[in-house]
Amino acid sequence: MGRHTRTLRPGDPWSWARTPIGVLLLLGIVALTGLLLRWAWTDFRYATAQSGTPGTFSARHCHTIHQTRGGDVHPCTGTFVATEGGFTDHSAHLDDNPVGVNKPLRLLRESDGSYRRPLVSTAVLDVAAAFGIVWAAAVGAVMVCVGSRRVSAVDGSPARSKPQLWASLQLWFTVVAVGSVAAGVLSLVVGIVIALTGH
Repeated sequence: MGRHTRTLRPGDPWSWARTPIGVLLLLGIVALTGLLLRWAWTDFRYATAQSGTPGTFSARHCHTIHQTRGGDVHPCTGTFVATEGGFTDHSAHLDDNPVGVNKPLRLLRESDGSYRRPLVSTAVLDVAAAFGIVWAAAVGAVMVCVGSRRVSAVDGSPARSKPQLWASLQLWFTVVAVGSVAAGVLSLVVGIVIALTGH
């Protein structure tokens, strides 16, 4: 009697719709999570120099932009020379150059033509973002399971397998949510520490 169940009247449309809707929502969450994780993985590969064209950037001109938050930035234009392949870009632009004019800086050219520095701190923050995405997806999945497991009968006939399935999924997604948020927070802290120490 203590179970969160109810007997549905025959012909109740919600009794037929709740489980299919729950399945569709779970599939939607999985698809969206996959797209977001792909973005995080792409950024991670650039941050670890596994993607992109490596080379050296030498600034010809830089200027300072004063910001009220985050400190000043120093965008520069100059020349990028690829390490391999003989590619050279004489109009390369870098949003923030921590080195200065005529001082070589190791960079990566991305597929869209922009440039970035491969940094360990960025890679760790990408890992933290990936765990955050998994956590958000798991929490959403738990909510779907909670809403779907309330059905215990269809047309007056017991359908106990459905609540048991949703309960099992709810437990599994809860474990994933707890684990991913713990790993995400740890990765975020490590990334911030590495960034503050200048790596």
